[in-house]
Amino acid sequence: MIAGAVAADEDPRTLGLWSRAAGVSTRTLQYACAAAHVSPAACRDLARVLRLVVATLAGGEAWDPFAQLNADPRTIRRLMERAGLSEERPPGDLVSFIARQRIVRRPPILSVLQSTCSRWSAPVEAPRAGPPG
Repeated sequence: MIAGAVAADEDPRTLGLWSRAAGVSTRTLQYACAAAHVSPAACRDLARVLRLVVATLAGGEAWDPFAQLNADPRTIRRLMERAGLSEERPPGDLVSFIARQRIVRRPPILSVLQSTCSRWSAPVEAPRAGPPG
């Protein structure tokens, strides 16, 4: 379901937007997160930042969290801090980003994300930036 958020046309800033991007109900997202022992908000935050990282590393977008994440600057700064990212420059690669971020730390989830990195690295699958607001 995180892959749905990564491929979303716009920032999946709410569970509703994320569920639509993933093609499932909000309740299904919540149950999946509960089954993985991770809060839906933490998964959503990781998906939002991962979408930004994938778009940038695939060459589709310039690194600009303040333009690409639909949130107030304080929220973006906190999110970047939890993601272990700089506001000024993107991470070098997806695997190191996933290992360094502090949003979701469950080993089974990290393992799945790291095994999916090669698929997300292809420019053809990079998400497009959505319209602001």
